[in-house]
Amino acid sequence: MSRGGDWRPSASRERLIERAALLARTRQFFAARGVLEVDTPLLVNAPVSDVHIHCAAVQLAPAAGAPPAPAALLFLHASPEYAMKRLLAAGSGDIYQICHVVRARESSRLHNPEFTLIEWYRVGFSLEALMDEVEALVRELLGPVGEQRASERISYRDAFTASSRWIRSPPPTPSWRRRRSRSASRARAPTATCGSSCSWVR
Repeated sequence: MSRGGDWRPSASRERLIERAALLARTRQFFAARGVLEVDTPLLVNAPVSDVHIHCAAVQLAPAAGAPPAPAALLFLHASPEYAMKRLLAAGSGDIYQICHVVRARESSRLHNPEFTLIEWYRVGFSLEALMDEVEALVRELLGPVGEQRASERISYRDAFTASSRWIRSPPPTPSWRRRRSRSASRARAPTATCGSSCSWVR
């Protein structure tokens, strides 16, 4: 997100090329596995129910010539989860989406309120199979860097315990960590690491 009076974008052409290649590889990854890409609305009628995620509210101006009336309050989606679950309930089968999402109160040196999210759903997948697929996607996008790293599976409790140790004394060697999610039907792999990721790299 650009700040200040400089009109120029912060992304160089080289970075844009890299990003386009990552998106193309992501689509190839899911196409090879028969997962259908979908596109759901950005504007939604209700905010997310998660108390730790804050949605951005929008009020649209009335149409020209329309009688005065209070503007309906809408929201920019913080995740396409609800809309994608409607598709699942209607029989869409395996689906994924790459989209922009907006989350309020998340602007900092390392975070923009608007970012790109990859979210996908696999029908009938076990938790272990979903974890395998998250790791496979991350390794695919990391390329040679991903091939050089080992992986391990740990519980949420162990993950938080390890995180507290990392704060006091960072680990000497980077490694893959997998958290055991409570949901076997959902996987998110944001382009920027977030709390919903099933796998991450330190």
